[in-house]
Amino acid sequence: MWKSFAVVMLLACAQTALGQGFSKMRSQPAARPAAANAPDSPAYRTSRFQPVAGTRFLYATVGLGEASSKFSVSSSKPGGYPVNYVFFDTTTDTATSLLPHNDALILDVDSYSGATIPADRTETPGHLIELASTVNHPPASVKEAVRWHIVCYVPADSDGDGEVTTRDRQVLAVADAGGHGFKEVLTPLGEVFAQEMLDADTLLVIHGSQARQVSVRIDLPHRKILSATPLPNFGTRSIGDR
Repeated sequence: MWKSFAVVMLLACAQTALGQGFSKMRSQPAARPAAANAPDSPAYRTSRFQPVAGTRFLYATVGLGEASSKFSVSSSKPGGYPVNYVFFDTTTDTATSLLPHNDALILDVDSYSGATIPADRTETPGHLIELASTVNHPPASVKEAVRWHIVCYVPADSDGDGEVTTRDRQVLAVADAGGHGFKEVLTPLGEVFAQEMLDADTLLVIHGSQARQVSVRIDLPHRKILSATPLPNFGTRSIGDR
């Protein structure tokens, strides 16, 4: 009799424990996918769209946290740089991104109309994109619509430290007013000492280091280098040179 009672009590305890186990399993919330919390899956934000001066296009920056509304170096990524730009065509209601991914670091974007500078004027026709107030009615100071975007960016981690930073290889690329035709032209890009439009289609870039600078002429419509001329050494040297 006592043996039978002991068996019954043992079965009852086992059923109670098993039931509590299933209850605990059912009450646990579903785990989030690991990728959702991984540091390599950041939450990007798009800024407000702004007009590209004198054109039918709008643009917005893409970055981490508070995305900037400024078409230049922004505060949308730690270190102050966006990871991409989005362009919107107001005539077709279509949007396109400058880069196919958000893994790069865009250091600077200069916009040019391609207009030549009159002999009695000294200001450069660059940096027009921040001057527009409406898409169809740019301010009087903008004589020509933007044609080119000159993009200085870091495409990938080149020094092997696992991060994309300003220490990695920099590249100069060209895109048209709507962000189309993006192509790398000058790589690697050194320190920029000059960047000027010579005529409607030709950009002059002097870049390199303190020890060695090169004058480069770029055909913007065809996205190619026309010439690269080393400058003489002026007795300067880069930090670290002996």
